[in-house]
Order: sequence, then C-alpha cells, then structure tokens
Amino acid sequence: MRNKILTFTAVFLVWLILTGSLHPVSALVGIAISVLAGLFFSDMLFRDPAPPFPARTYLGRTWWFLTLIPVFLIQAFLAAVHVSRYAYKVRPTFSPGVVRVPTRLSRVTAITILANLITLTPGTLTLDYDPDDGMYTIHWFDVTIEEPEQASRKIIGAFEKRMERIFQ
Repeated sequence: MRNKILTFTAVFLVWLILTGSLHPVSALVGIAISVLAGLFFSDMLFRDPAPPFPARTYLGRTWWFLTLIPVFLIQAFLAAVHVSRYAYKVRPTFSPGVVRVPTRLSRVTAITILANLITLTPGTLTLDYDPDDGMYTIHWFDVTIEEPEQASRKIIGAFEKRMERIFQ
C-alpha cells in the first residue's frame, strides 16, 4: 500500500509540474491518471531493495568501467584507421566474412553491452547471439583469423575482461 501511495504522489506531482495548472478539471484528470498508475505500476517503480554492496565493490566496478571507455575509444580509432586504409586503396584486398566468437559472459546486460561495443567498432557488426553455446555471430570486415578462440581474442578480448569485472 505504501508503494501505491508513493507512486500516486510521484505521478501526481509530475502531472502538476508538466501541466503547470491547478485548474479543477486538470487536477481531476491528474488524480485519475495517478490512481491508475499507482494501482498498476507501483511494483515497477518501487522494488525491494537489493542487498547493499560494499563500497569496495562499487569502486572496483567504477574503475573497470572507467578503463573500458578509453579502451573502447582506442579500439574504435584503430579499427577506423584499419577500415579507412582500404577505402583509399586503388585495389583493396580484404576478405569480409562471418565468424562465430565465444564469450564467457553470462549476464544478459553484459552480453547486450558487449554486442553493442562490437557493433560500434568500425569493421564489425554483431548479427546474432546464441545463448545455448554462448557464441556471437559477427560480420567482420577483414577476416584474418577463422579459429573462434583467436578471433574472440582479436575482436572482443579487450572488452570482455572489463565487462566480466563490471558485471561479475
């Protein structure tokens, strides 16, 4: 019941701020919407708190996240240079293809973020992820390695270690 009242209050305050009016009709519509939101969505807004992490865990995850950012930027820059070399060649010789790359990540959030990092890196595109065998299907601009473990180290090696530390 407490969560429903908190949800009602929060939604009604947002309603008042967005409408900027205390007109009776506007207030009644806001109350009606807030009651419905409180009844149906309070469990989505307020959940039981998770057990607290020690500060050391937060600091460690924050450190690994902060190291992920420059690693991604460097990898994206190097990949962009690699791809742009082929754009300016008279007769480019590259071999695009699809490779399957295994990952050790198990959490859905980490798997999704890693797939996005792969796609944001020039020359690679995540096509699929198979949760049964834990493998990404990736289109690679210049396939130089077809063996899955070596391709994994080449494509996602720099990201995967940090993602494991962040989402362990």
